[in-house]
Order: sequence, then C-alpha cells, then structure tokens
Amino acid sequence: MKKGFTLIELMVVMAIIAILSSIALVGIGKMQAMARDTKRASIMNGVRTALERYYADNQTYPDAPSPNWSSLTNALINYITIPNDPCAGGNTPIGADGTVAGCTGVQYEYIKGNSGSCTNTNGYALILHRESGGTNQYFCSPL
Repeated sequence: MKKGFTLIELMVVMAIIAILSSIALVGIGKMQAMARDTKRASIMNGVRTALERYYADNQTYPDAPSPNWSSLTNALINYITIPNDPCAGGNTPIGADGTVAGCTGVQYEYIKGNSGSCTNTNGYALILHRESGGTNQYFCSPL
C-alpha cells in the first residue's frame, strides 16, 4: 500500500485554498474602503468645526459658488488645513469639485442652505459620498 496523497487530492485542496483566499481578499478590500470612509468622516467633522468658527467670526456661513469644495477650502483657509483624502495611502488631494482621483464614487460637497436631510435653511450641508457605497453621509448645521 502506497503512502501519501494523490495528485487529484492535492489539486482539490489547492483549489479550496484559492477560493478561500479570494473571498478573504474581497472582504479585506471592503473593510479598507470602510476604514477610509471613517477617515473621510473625520475630515468632514473638522470642516464642520471650522465652519462654526467661521460663523462665530462672520455671523454667516461661506457662500458656495461652483466648484463648491475649492470655494469652501479658500474661505476656511484661516480656520483649517484640509488634509489629503486617505485614498492611495493618504497622498491624494481633494479636487476643486470635491472628487478624489482614483477613488470611484468619493465626493465631498458643501451646500449653503437646505439640502437633502439637512433642513436648516440658514445653515449648510456637508455631504460625503462614500467609497464603500450605501447612503451618503450628511453633516448638518448647527453642530
């Protein structure tokens, strides 16, 4: 009687390992996107705090001409230095229109007044379009 495994048994085991590895990699990719979205929410909370500081000094929120993200960052220059997006290892700047090159679906938006689930017409809405999908995340005024 021969000892050991047949070639077919080894190939079946290798196929099972390959399938399990691919499932794990897909899961890890989604978790990484969710982690980047958490960092983006942190960026938006920092912008939100800067907007409230701006309001305290000026009794109004910045106007939002198009492209609204570059207008906002210019208005808040004395209140916050907005970090790069966490896409591609944190080296990707947020574009003038709020999009992020290389991260599909990600967009930062600022709208002065009533928008979406934000109902305060004298305030603002910060909207984060998430990489991991799902509903957009709203940050409304006041804090």
